[in-house]
Amino acid sequence: MSKLAFNLIVGLLVAFTAQESVAVSYTYITLDVPRSASTDANGINEFSQVVGAYLDAAGITHGFIYNGGNYSTLDMPNATYLSAQSISASGQVVGTYRNASGATNSFFFSEGNYTTLSMPGSTYNYANGISSNGQVVGTYLDSAGVNHGFIYSGGHYSTLDAPGSNFTTAQGISASGQVVGNYSYDPSVDPKEYGFIYTGGNYLTLNPSSANITHTIGINDNGQVVGFYWDASNILRSFGYSGGQYITLTMPGATYTSVQGINAYGQVLGWYDDACGTTRSFVYSGGNYLTLAVPEATQTSAKGISDKAEVVGYYIDSNQQRHGFIAIPQYSAAPVPGIYQNCNQIAVSLDPGPYQGKNGDWWFVAYAPSSGHWYSYVYPLQWRDIGTDLSKITPAYQGPLSNSTNVPLFNTKGIPSGETYFLYFGVDTNMNGILDMDQVYYTEYTLNVP
Repeated sequence: MSKLAFNLIVGLLVAFTAQESVAVSYTYITLDVPRSASTDANGINEFSQVVGAYLDAAGITHGFIYNGGNYSTLDMPNATYLSAQSISASGQVVGTYRNASGATNSFFFSEGNYTTLSMPGSTYNYANGISSNGQVVGTYLDSAGVNHGFIYSGGHYSTLDAPGSNFTTAQGISASGQVVGNYSYDPSVDPKEYGFIYTGGNYLTLNPSSANITHTIGINDNGQVVGFYWDASNILRSFGYSGGQYITLTMPGATYTSVQGINAYGQVLGWYDDACGTTRSFVYSGGNYLTLAVPEATQTSAKGISDKAEVVGYYIDSNQQRHGFIAIPQYSAAPVPGIYQNCNQIAVSLDPGPYQGKNGDWWFVAYAPSSGHWYSYVYPLQWRDIGTDLSKITPAYQGPLSNSTNVPLFNTKGIPSGETYFLYFGVDTNMNGILDMDQVYYTEYTLNVP
């Protein structure tokens, strides 16, 4: 008997509708530039155009644009290194390159033409972001070694220096020209680092309670801001800010959480470390966290999110090979369960969608292809060997379907070691202890038990 036997549990996946409560899952596309040694995806716009960087066989880094399945290389003349960082709605690209003399500058690419971004008198330039209407922000170093932020718009540069600061950098910009970044003073006077929002010549300082070092890294067109900070115990935490109010963003079960961006609808992406130190990526939307379980990935780092909630980044596979990825949201009017490895345990998640609060059966089942045996899990006890008799499957739990994130449920007590198992987590919407084939929604995961 193969794992396909479990396909008698059929999930009813419904196309996205305009109702208020829908469940979300992700499908994935791997990005590997042809003949590259590694690929990173850094940014994506609302038309699913992706920019990033790849390493060729000679060890040279080039930029690329990915559009509809096709890759185009980005290379400034005489560049020895180039990385594309961000792309606007109209396909304008910004990034950083290094020339033959070793100087680091930024570039602006539009309609096939490259423009070097270099503040007069600067020794180093780095573009961090571009707005939907083509305004660029970044940082530069002057000849005295002082760090400043900048805005580049319509061929003109503006320097950003928070009042009294000796270090300023600009990280993100909205379509209305609001800029976020961070600044600091002379460390002998004030050792802290602060975030800011710059609006029409005025700086608003952002400094969450207990923060020692604050970085604001993203702002959307509604003025919602995300960032991260280190507290007095040097623990990395993330936050959102809107209308004078802060919220803490912490992935459940994580040792730290680092947000990396926000889209027009307030959906946030980032990464976190689990208890074993493995880096994983997530999307935060509507109060819920969803881990991005990229197939074959041992760790992931999300870099950019579009207004369609498509996410790009890179992942490392079991051979330590680096690949880019696109995560594409799929919307369903049915519950969406998730299952993935979290440290040395198997964690599950559930987005119940419109079935929030409805009583149902929760099912955890494992199949060992080497023996043909099935195992039914009773939470929080152990696995029960039911042989080949699927009628002996019993619910692990019975109760309300509720939003659950990164919940470590599985242990391996009761199943033999030295095996590969196919694990299944599913829920149904009729709490009767019976495996209702027409009402069960499930997902699967392959686990090796040493």
